[in-house]
This record gives sequence, structure tokens and C-alpha cells, in this order.
Amino acid sequence: MIVLLGRAYLQGLSLANRSIFLEMGTFAADLWTSEPRDGYKVAPHDRPAQVFVSSLLQEADPEYLEVARRLLAEARATGDGALRTELILGANLALSAFEQARAQKVLEFVLYRPIRWLFRVWWRVVLHWLTPWREFHRFALYAEPHDQQPPLVGRVEDWWARRYTRRILALETPIGEVAVGAPLSPPDGFDAGAVPPPFRNQQVERLVDRFAGLPMPATCAAAGNWLSYEERMRFIACYFRLYLHVHQLFDRPFTEEHARRLEEMLDDGALPTATRVDRSGTGGRPTRWFPLPRGVDPEARALEAFRLEDNVEAR
Repeated sequence: MIVLLGRAYLQGLSLANRSIFLEMGTFAADLWTSEPRDGYKVAPHDRPAQVFVSSLLQEADPEYLEVARRLLAEARATGDGALRTELILGANLALSAFEQARAQKVLEFVLYRPIRWLFRVWWRVVLHWLTPWREFHRFALYAEPHDQQPPLVGRVEDWWARRYTRRILALETPIGEVAVGAPLSPPDGFDAGAVPPPFRNQQVERLVDRFAGLPMPATCAAAGNWLSYEERMRFIACYFRLYLHVHQLFDRPFTEEHARRLEEMLDDGALPTATRVDRSGTGGRPTRWFPLPRGVDPEARALEAFRLEDNVEAR
């Protein structure tokens, strides 16, 4: 698939994910440190960043991060368990609202890729092989906005996004896969009164009303199109409310032994860029994937040479 899609597709996806992880990770580090310091925002400065980053990251309202910070600080300070639960729900919604808005373009980049390859890319690849002196930008075709597609391609992409959401897409969680295209029932022991409306915190109430609507339902309706920000946030808000008391969602993602082995890899001085993680709880050693050969696509070479750290600024 990577050969068909092109190395630039894989590199672009990696760049977008690293950018979002950097922003959210430095936000979390700021919360945990004893002395406040700035988080980071990815902001394209040089020419490659303006081409690649702007194509993959959508603007998001930074006020959501400030709301999450306030709610988490209040949750840490309160001794009221029910209020803490409400505040954690609001913080989760605020963080997701920022992250999901930031990731909107890259979600489209991922989900529309087979349609773009089928209708707009493969025959251009063949043509480029026959006429190599012509410029060919495969990454740009994958990153084009959905609303700029030819009418036929746009209609097929709409059909594919809805079908993929209903039939295929499932989110991996510590308690199993969650199919977003099917109604989601509450877990065993769910207490509808644990996070009851009316909410005591006005910010939490506004967030819930904005994304899930009030009163909150007892089950989560299926998502029709995961590429719709509104539908995605509605499902996420409902999911958080139903599963807020499931302890596995708050546990560390790795066993202690697994974390120790990952730290040993980091001692080499380089991040383990391609690792399959054992989430079964047995602590098995991660399996390294063999790296693919260097691509000949000039866009891929530009992405490989791209320095993310040169295109960040303090938030």
C-alpha cells in the first residue's frame, strides 16, 4: 500500500501526527511541572512547512486548552468526588475539541486516500513514468481539500466516508474496540446520575451543550460520517460521559516492564520510530519493523529533510 500511495503520503501522515503530539504533549508537561512554562504550537515558518504543515493541520481555538487547564486545576483542588467527575468530563471535552479540530485535515488525508488514488493518482503515476520530465506532486493531490474535488470525486468521497464510518471504522481502546458506526450502549454499572444535569460548573455545561446537547442521552447514537467535526465530537462527548468511571481508561498504557524496555530504546538517543506495541498486558518485547528503502519521490525527500523543531513557537 505504501508503494502504491507513495512515500510522501506516509511521511506527511507522520509529520501531522508528530505535530499534534508535540502540541498536546507540551501542554500536558506544562500542567505537571512545578513552574509554569510555555507549551508549543507548530507554526510554519520556512517554505516546506508552509507547503506541508498548512496542508495537514487545521487551525483550532487555543481557548479550549485554557478551559481544560482551568478545569483540571479545579478538579485537583476539589474534595467533592461528584464535582471532580464533572470537571474531568469538561476537561476531556475541551482537549478533544482542540485536538479534533487540529486533526481535521489529516483525518481527511487518511480517509480519502483510496478514492484519491483510484481517481486522481495512479494514472498520473503511470504518465509520470512515461514522461519523467513533467512535474508530479502526489502529496498535493492527497492533501487537497474535499470541497475542491471534481464533482464525481467529491460524491464518491462522501459515499466512501459514510460507508467507512458505518461498516469499518472502530476505535481501539483499553476495553476493546468501539465501532463508531453503531449505537454505543453504556457499560455495566453505568449510573446516569453520576454526571447529572444540571451541571454545577457553567463551562462544563456549555461544553456539553455545544457538543452533545442537553439533556444528555443514555446511549450514544451511531456516527454517520466520522469526517464531520460535529458528528465526531458528539460521539466523543457521549462516549466520555458513558465511560468516565471505567478505570482502565485512566490506567497507564504499558506495563512497568514494557515501559522499562521502551526507556532502554530511548537510551540509544533516538526515538523508536516504528514499533509494534504489545497491549495484551503480558509485557512482551516490542517488535521493530524494518524501515522501507528511501523513496525517490522529491516530495518524500523534502519531508524526510523537514525539521519540525524549526517551525514551532511558544504558546
